[in-house]
Formats: sequence, structure tokens, C-alpha cells
Amino acid sequence: SRVADLLSGIMAWAVEEEYVAANPVHGVKRYRGEAKDRHLSDRELKALGAVLRSQADGSRALAVAIIRLLVLTGCRLGEIAKLQWSEFDAADRCLRLADTKTGRSMRAIGLIAAAFISSRPKLAGSPWVFPARTGEGPYQHTKKLVKSIFSDAGIADASCHTLRHTYASVATDLGYSDATIAGLLGHKGRGVTSRYVHRPDSALAAAAEAVSARVSVLLGDHSG
Repeated sequence: SRVADLLSGIMAWAVEEEYVAANPVHGVKRYRGEAKDRHLSDRELKALGAVLRSQADGSRALAVAIIRLLVLTGCRLGEIAKLQWSEFDAADRCLRLADTKTGRSMRAIGLIAAAFISSRPKLAGSPWVFPARTGEGPYQHTKKLVKSIFSDAGIADASCHTLRHTYASVATDLGYSDATIAGLLGHKGRGVTSRYVHRPDSALAAAAEAVSARVSVLLGDHSG
């Protein structure tokens, strides 16, 4: 199933770039295991929020900031950990990601997430929103620290990707459609026209605003 998923993604790209007329993997029967759709409950989000606030200025500050942004945006770990200032559009409240699992991608993120990014200190000469403490690259220790941060919050069997599922779950609870949630998460779906879209449409922008605001309330950062 994983090989078929990979090949399907490759062929979907080939269709989009007009190298082939159709995706030959469509319709191939997949054998699926149990879905891994773990997401944090409201109680777990509240506990996580308390830990993120208490550790915001400590030795884990960069990992804590990245985790906060993951749950506020629904982005993948690599998309946030390697986020560059040039990919952040404060005016349109979106990320213009140059390289993701599905290629170039634009994500509406809402006011709270945009304000959080804007508040980050800039390191002179560094393109990274979350620069490494040593060296010239981005910070790379979030994956190593996330388990202990979750443990401090009493959260088990969770990972950075759980935060992406959590964001989607909050969007579902707010009544947004699968198509809207797919747009918020950056799933491929607009075909070749996506490269000509320069700003998030009003529906996605409004959804991102509502979901990130609700997540912030569940974390205990804002009263709503």
C-alpha cells in the first residue's frame, strides 16, 4: 500500500505536469492496515498549552515554539522547522512554502499563527524562522524533544504528526467540509491551476482564522 501511495503521488505529479494523460495507479486495490488517526483531546490540548507556556523561555524554547505553530497551522514538522522568512506572508496571513511533500504549497494560517511568527526574533544573516543554536541551518531537535514535552503534559502515544490530525479534528468539529480541511492541510487537489493562485481564497482564509482561534482557546492561550 505504501509503494502504491508513493507511485500514485509520482504519477499524479506527472499528470499535473502533462507528461502523461492519466494516473495508472487510480483504481488499484489497496490493502490497508489500521488507520493511525490519533488526535489530542480537549483535555490533552489544555495540558499541552500549560506546558508550552511554562517552557517557552527555557532550553526547549525553539522546540516549544515549533510545536505551538504545528498545532496552530496543521503543517508538517518539516514545513515549520525549515520555514524561511521569505516563505511567510504576514499581509495575506499565509505561508508560501517552496518545497513540501506535494510540491509548492500556499497555506492560510490565521491571525494568531501569523502574529506568533511575526513575534519571532530574527537572527541577522539567517533565512530561518527557527535557526539552529549553532551552525547556519534550521533547528533540528524538535522530533527528539517532542516526546518529553508530551510526557510533561501527560500525553502518551503521540507525535508531531498527531498535531496535524488534531488541527484537522478541530476543523471537523467546527463543521468544515473535507475539501476545506484538505485545502487547509495543503493536500493536492487544485491541479495545474494551483500555480497561478497568489493568495488564499476567502473561504480558506476564514476557515484558517476560525480553526487557529479555536485551537488557541483549547490550549488555554486565549479566552475566545
